Parts: sequence; structure tokens; C-alpha cells
Amino acid sequence: MIQTSQTPKFSTTNKLFCNLGDSLLGFLAFLLITPTLCLWFTPTLTPVIAIIAILSGMAFSLYLNRNNLKYGLLVVVLLALIVVGIYQLSNLFVDTSWDGWSYHQPAVIALIEGWNPIKEPDLKLWWESVKTAKEYKLVLGDLGSNFRWVTHYAKASWIMSAVIAKITGNIESAKFINLLAIIACFFNAYKLFKSFNISLFSAVVFALLYAANTIAISQFTTAYIDGFLGSIFGILLASSILWLKNHKLEDAFNILFSSLILINIKFSGIAYLGIVYAMILIGVFIFRRSAIYKTVVLLGSSFTIGICIGYNPYLVNLKDHGYLFYPLNEVDILARQVAPEFLQKNRIVKFFWSMYAKVDNSGQDLPKIKFPLTVSKSERNLFRYVCDIRFSGFGPLFGFIFTVFLFCTIISLKDIFKSIELKLISLALFTIIIATILFPESWWARYVPQLWYAPVLLSFSLFITGRLRAAFLLALSIFINLAIVANDRITSQYELAGIIRNDFYKILSEKLIKIYPTNICFTIPIVYHAAQHGVHISVTDSPNHCKPTADGHFQTCG
Repeated sequence: MIQTSQTPKFSTTNKLFCNLGDSLLGFLAFLLITPTLCLWFTPTLTPVIAIIAILSGMAFSLYLNRNNLKYGLLVVVLLALIVVGIYQLSNLFVDTSWDGWSYHQPAVIALIEGWNPIKEPDLKLWWESVKTAKEYKLVLGDLGSNFRWVTHYAKASWIMSAVIAKITGNIESAKFINLLAIIACFFNAYKLFKSFNISLFSAVVFALLYAANTIAISQFTTAYIDGFLGSIFGILLASSILWLKNHKLEDAFNILFSSLILINIKFSGIAYLGIVYAMILIGVFIFRRSAIYKTVVLLGSSFTIGICIGYNPYLVNLKDHGYLFYPLNEVDILARQVAPEFLQKNRIVKFFWSMYAKVDNSGQDLPKIKFPLTVSKSERNLFRYVCDIRFSGFGPLFGFIFTVFLFCTIISLKDIFKSIELKLISLALFTIIIATILFPESWWARYVPQLWYAPVLLSFSLFITGRLRAAFLLALSIFINLAIVANDRITSQYELAGIIRNDFYKILSEKLIKIYPTNICFTIPIVYHAAQHGVHISVTDSPNHCKPTADGHFQTCG
């Protein structure tokens, strides 16, 4: 068994990696905290507010290293370089996703153009009051039923994205928070694994496997937020284990920041937060009873601040509609998303059916079971162009990974109680499983991105207990599955971005053009993009004499 009870050695590299994890999460948190507070006192989001938000994140990084100013400045410089680098990488891709075009990008655009969700919670009412002045570059009236989602859904990702886009003027750069969260998750996972006194190389390998969640990898080129939620969940989980081990101030900050972001990404974030908090309370009761009081204060204050940051939607929904998660009490969002015969099954059947199914995104056909070790061309093609795959959405080999995970769980049961560290890892694994099983539609991978962390943590547990063959098999399976998804997704999206830019440049050269959208709400991003370049686009209701663009979202006409 690999010994983990010694105090870990903190080399300069190790310390730097840990500090970058704390700083990146703090940077993300201030992209949300600062503009949200300012919107209570100012009419709109301004470039000054955006700059203050970014500087606040940098200042927090300096505060963490206040005892060594020279080193703190080094961390700030590296943080700035990472942020700029992620911004540039994000600009290599163009969001072509359905949800991205239909309501995520329109929500960010509305915030950039003056919508204040604190003072005017209803987006449609705001639009009616300003549309005459803004109709040249905004066609928010085309949102239709999507007004409801933007008005009532959680808004963290939109506010954070609007801060970046307000400074850069580029709506595509707004999605960089997805990739930044993956990098933050890597450094925080490294901090967790290195605390078990393993080598730097081993900690880096496990941190890479942990952070490179295939849901996050599939969605970082888009404005989708499931992968973003998964990355923040991963940070919260890692920080919670570290809090139970060490009770350090940095871990308390990480729990606070990841909590308030998680609550405000999606409604499901509250449920997942509650489950992780239950894990923390159980852990502190068993292992650190002397810290119960400060843990309760930490969790209570984190949740309270998160809900206050989320005044809109949570408190607004409760006040206006009597339900925190309105309109989900009135709308079945899965209707017509998948075959009715499938939805009628119980959650356990649906979960295992999807887990061992061929990768498929059909909304009508029942999923087909396949041999877990096979990968077909059609499966890989789906990961190239679809970021929210319905069945077997974690990757074409995840059914095999899950099988190995179940087998390794059984053989490692006797190791659970060998040390406090192993007990904490086991508690985290149990938390992930509960957070997955309790979600009613856990068959759709995008809704339970946290499941990715279960086989990674088990592989790590096997590694530190000396079961190296089992750990290697599980880790290698995860890596191969990840490599397939990442390679197919990233290369195809990069190529597609080049084609789409060529289409867009042709539109700009026309100066005045008509489009016929596949979905009427798809007009909002393209009209806004063109208006930023001084080009007016009008919408036609006839597809005659029209040609489809590369992404298929609309056709150019005339």
C-alpha cells in the first residue's frame, strides 16, 4: 500500500499549482459576484463594471498570497496569462449549438445591450420598452417561447459571459468560462491528489483525467452550461474533501465560491449542492467533530450568499409564481425529446439502458444495446457535431468503464476503512452515486456530469492502496474514451469554425442580406454579429432562392 499519512512536500511547482487553482476559482467567482452586486445600484452592465470584476479576481489572488508579495505578483501574472490564453483558444471556435443560439447567446446579448435582470426581471417586458431604439441590431422578439427560459432560469453563466463580451466586443469569446472552469478544475483536483503525498507526475495524471470530463470537453466550444456545472461540481467535491482533511482558509473560500456559482448555473445545482453539503456534514461529524460549528457556519453562509446572488431567478420566481424552480412545475422539458416508451421506464432501467447503449441522439427511436468495447464510425460522428448526446453521452467506451468501475468497487470494499483518507474518498464516491441516482433523468449524461468523477476517484483509491493493475486498467479505459471524444470533438469544431467564418465573411461583403432561419430564434446571434460589423440583415419567411450555411442554422437568400 502506498503511504499517504506523511505531510506532503510542497515544492515550488506544487505550491504554484495549488495557488493557481484557488486563484482561477476566485477569478470566476468575481466575474459573477461583482456585476451582480453592481446591477443593484446601476441601470446596466458597463465596461467599467466588467473591468472592476476582472481586477477583483486578480486582487483576490494577491490577497491569498499577501504574506509574500513577490510570489503573489507571480501568481497574478500567471493567472492573467492563463485567462488571456483561454480567451484566445475560445476564439478559435464558433458556437453552433441549438441551445447556444436559441437562448444562451441571446441572454448574453441582452445583458450586453442593457438588460438588468435585477431591476427588470422579465426580459420580454424590457425588450418591449427598448426594441424601437435597438431593433437594428437586436431581434429579441424572435425569442418566442424562449423568453420564458431566459427570464426564469439561473443566470450565472450569462452574467459571467457578458462581463467578458462587454470588454472584448466579441460574443464568441463569452463562452471562455467553460474552458476556464476546466482548467480551474484541473488545478484544484491536482491540489486534492497531491495532498495524499503521491508524486507530482501521478497527481497531474489523475488531475487531467478528473478535469477532462467528456461533458465539459464536448461543450466548451459552445454556450451550453452542463459541462460548466460539472467542472464547478468537481471543484466543490475536491475542496470539500480537502476541508475535511485540513480545514484551511483557502478550502473554505473554494467551498464558498464553488457553492455560489453552482447554485446559479442551473436549478439542479441547488440539489447537487445539498447532497455535497450532506457529505461534508457527515464527514465532519465522523472525523472532525471539533469543527462542526465552523463547518455549519461556512455551509450556511455559502448557501445564503449563493441564494442572494441568485435573487433572480430564485427569489423572483418564489415571489411571482410561488415556486423556486418555475416554470419547471408547468413544463415537461423532456416531452418530445425522446421516445415516450423510454421515458415510461423507471430511472434505474433508463440509466443502465443508456449506459450500455450505442451512442445515439435520436428523439424518436429506443436506444440499442451494444457490446461495451465497440466503437463505430457513426458514434464518433455524433461526438464531432453534437454536444448534448442523449444515450451513452459520456463516450462510446463509458459502458465498459462503468462495468470495470462496478467490479473494482466490489474488490476494494475491504480497503474502505484502512485510513481516514480512504474513508473520505469513499464518502465522495458515495456522494456522486447518490447525486446521480436521485436525479430523475440520470440516463442523459449532460444532466449528471458529476458521474464522470466516480471512476477517476476509484482509480485513484486503487492506486494509493497498491492495487496498481486495477487502477491502471480503469485509468487507461478512461483515458482512451476521453481521447476519442476530445480528438473528434475538438478537431471537427475547429474545422467547422473555419467554414462558418468564411460564410460569415461572405455575408459581411454583401452589406445587406436576407436570411431564412431553421429556427426563428437563430436569427438573434447572426443579426447581432452582423450589426457589430455594420451590416444589416433582414429575415425572410420564404426559403425560395436560399442556400444553407455550413452549420445549418439558417440559409442565405437573394
